Amino acid sequence: MDLATGIIANLAFLALTRTAAIPTGARNVDPSGGVSEQIAGVTALNQASLLYSLPHGVIGLSIATVLFNRMAAAADAKDRDGLVSSLSSSMRITSVATVFCMVALIVYAGPLGMMFSGGIAAAGA
Repeated sequence: MDLATGIIANLAFLALTRTAAIPTGARNVDPSGGVSEQIAGVTALNQASLLYSLPHGVIGLSIATVLFNRMAAAADAKDRDGLVSSLSSSMRITSVATVFCMVALIVYAGPLGMMFSGGIAAAGA
């Protein structure tokens, strides 16, 4: 099942990458051979995906791993109340961290876009 999920996720990202590449081929090129306009394409998609994945990776791999071990220990000890308490605690902790990162990415979307665009306002947007 995990293999199927991974394959489907990679196929979806492949389709998304192909879609992101379409506008870069359609941009206007000036007669001198230079690019006359900046269009966000695959590079912008890759950078945005990395920024989106970073909080999930940090939260999922570090915080949730510790909490899952606590839940597994409670399940092994047949401690239903401890398992429910650990599950509730882990959901609250990861939710707070995820929502905080989401708000930070929304608030700092403009400055992050400018930072990764090299100072070009159209590409940063």
